[in-house]
Amino acid sequence: MAGDCREGIANHREKLKSNQMKSKIKTSNRGKSTARLLFSILIPAYKSADIIGETIESILNQTIKNFELIIVDDCSPDDTEKVIKKYQKNDKRIKYFRNEKNLGYSGNLERCRQLAGGKYIYLMGNDDVLSPQALEKTLNAFKMDNDVGVVTRPYYWFENDDINLAVRAVKPLDENEDRLISSNEDSEVFEKVIESVGQLSALAYRREWMDLPIHEDIFPAHIYPFMSIFKKHKAVFLSDYILAVRILSSQTRSLSSIYNPSPTFTWIRMFKTVFAGKGYRQQRKWGIDFIARNYEGLVQIRNYARYRQFLYEVWLLIKYRWENIFELNFWFFFLGLAILPRSIIIPMVDWYKSKLNSRRLNDIHLFIGDSNSDEKYSQKYYVETGMSGFEKDNRMDHAGIIEYGKIKTKDSVLEIGCGLGVLLSKIDAKRKVGLESNEFSVNSCKKKGLNVRQHSNVYKLPFKKSEFDVVIMNEVIEHIPNPPAAVEEAARVLSKKGKLIITTPNKSFLVKNLAETHCSEMTFSELKNLLEENGFAIKKHLVRGLSIWDFVGRKFVFPLGKKLMKIKNLSNSVGDIREKIDQSKMSHFRNSRIGSGCQQLVVAEKK
Repeated sequence: MAGDCREGIANHREKLKSNQMKSKIKTSNRGKSTARLLFSILIPAYKSADIIGETIESILNQTIKNFELIIVDDCSPDDTEKVIKKYQKNDKRIKYFRNEKNLGYSGNLERCRQLAGGKYIYLMGNDDVLSPQALEKTLNAFKMDNDVGVVTRPYYWFENDDINLAVRAVKPLDENEDRLISSNEDSEVFEKVIESVGQLSALAYRREWMDLPIHEDIFPAHIYPFMSIFKKHKAVFLSDYILAVRILSSQTRSLSSIYNPSPTFTWIRMFKTVFAGKGYRQQRKWGIDFIARNYEGLVQIRNYARYRQFLYEVWLLIKYRWENIFELNFWFFFLGLAILPRSIIIPMVDWYKSKLNSRRLNDIHLFIGDSNSDEKYSQKYYVETGMSGFEKDNRMDHAGIIEYGKIKTKDSVLEIGCGLGVLLSKIDAKRKVGLESNEFSVNSCKKKGLNVRQHSNVYKLPFKKSEFDVVIMNEVIEHIPNPPAAVEEAARVLSKKGKLIITTPNKSFLVKNLAETHCSEMTFSELKNLLEENGFAIKKHLVRGLSIWDFVGRKFVFPLGKKLMKIKNLSNSVGDIREKIDQSKMSHFRNSRIGSGCQQLVVAEKK
C-alpha cells in the first residue's frame, strides 16, 4: 500500500505540472477591461436558495465597493438561480453563470477562478457571512508589504441561524494585530496557517501569483494555490473575526462520498506535492505532522462517513506519525469513537458545541469596528459620540408614522431596523417586536424592556407566515441593495389586509440626500410600482421638507460629537439634546401631489 501511495503522489506531481501550465494559459487570456478591478469574489453555488441571500447581502454591504461578485450555479435543482437574479437585477457587480452539467465542488470553484478578472481573488462559500469591513481589512493586509501574496483570517462557526452564537472557532495568530508572516518562520506559525485555511471563505489570493488551479481533491482544493503562493511569498494573518461560517448547510454533514478519497491522505498528498524538494523539507514535515495530530477530525469522519473510512483515517494517523500510539488524546478519540454509535456521538457533539463550547467562546463576534471607508459601520463611533440614535431613530416624525399608519392597540407590530427603539417604545400595541443588526443598539433596547432581536438578513425574517398586522421600515429600505426581495419577505410575514409602513428619502427631491450610505433611493413612482408588484395597494403617501435638524445634524453635529465626547460628562448632554429635538417635531408631513419633498412616507395594504 505504501508503494501505491508513493506512485500515486509521483503521478500526481506530473498531473499538477500539466494543470499548472494550463492555469497560466487561462489566466493570461483574461480580458484587459478588468485591469482596475480590485476584488473578484467567487461563490461556487449549489442548492442554496434558502441561505445564499444572507451571504450576498453581507458582500454587498462591504465598505469597499470595488469588486465583482461571480456566482457559478452548479445545476441547482431549487430556486438558487431565482434568488441570485433578484440581487443581480439591482446590482451590476453580480455576475451569474449556470453550468450546463454538474462539475462538482472543485470543478465549479475552478470555473469561478477562470472567470475572475480582479487584482485579488476572494473566496466565499454560498452560506457564510462577512463582516462589513472584510474586504477593507484584506486590502489593507495586501498593502502591508509588496510581497504579500495571500491573506488568511480567524473565523467562527455558528448554527441554527444564530450568527451571534459561536460554537467553534479558529482563533487569530495574534489577537492584537495583523501579522506579516513567511512559510519558513517557525512551526507554530505554519501550523496556525494550516488550521485557518480549512474553510475557503474569506481567503484572498493575489491573482497574478496563482500558479496552480483549484485541485480536484475536495478538502485541499483551494489550499493548493494558497500554499503554492505562500511557499514563495509572504502572507498576512488578520486579527479580527471577519467571517462567520454556517454549519448545518455544509455538505460535510450530508454527503458521505466526499470522504473518499481520505481527507487526511489528500492533505498529506498536498504537502508532499506543493512542498516537494529539499528546499521545502521543513514546511513539508511541519504540515504532515500537524495533519497527523488532528485527532478531532476523526469525529467528523466517524459521524458522516462509513466506518471503514474511519478506520482507514486512524491507520493514516499512525502511519504518518507513529508517535501517536503514545498519545493519550489519540486513544481517547479512537476508542471512544470506535465504540460509541453515531446515534449517541452526533447529538453529544452538537450538545457540547452549543451548550458548553459556546459559553467558552461567548466573547467572539463578527467584527463591526472602525472603518477607514465609512463610519456608518463603526460601533465605537456610535458609542463615543453619544449619537447612536441619530442615524437609526431621529429621521422621521414618529408621531406621524403612528398616526398616518393607523397603528391600533390590538395590532401585532414588527419594526425592521429599529435602532435604539425610539419609535418602537412609542407604539401602543398588544405585541411589538424589533429587529436590529447593531449589537450596541440591541442591548440598549433590551435595557428599555423592548422585545428586540439581533438580526441582519431582511430577506429571511425569523417569523412565520402572516404573523404581523403591521410591518415598519423606518429609513431602512434605502440601505438595502435588493428592495424587491425585502418587500416580498415583509409581505410574507404580514397578515391579509396588513399594513407595510415605509419611510425613505425621496429621490425626486431637488437637493441630493446628505447620506452617503444609501444605495436604493426611489421616487414615489418607483416605490409605488415596487409595492404594487408585490401585492400591495397604496393607502397613503406623504412627503416632508428638509428640516433644520437634518442639515445641521448631518453636517455639523456628527463631527462635533466626537470632540464633545472627549470632554467628561457630556455624553448624557448630547443624548438629551438629540431627544429634545426629536420631541420638538421640527419637521412635519404634508399631503403630496407632486412628490417634491425631501422624505416620503408610504402606507401600503396587503391585498
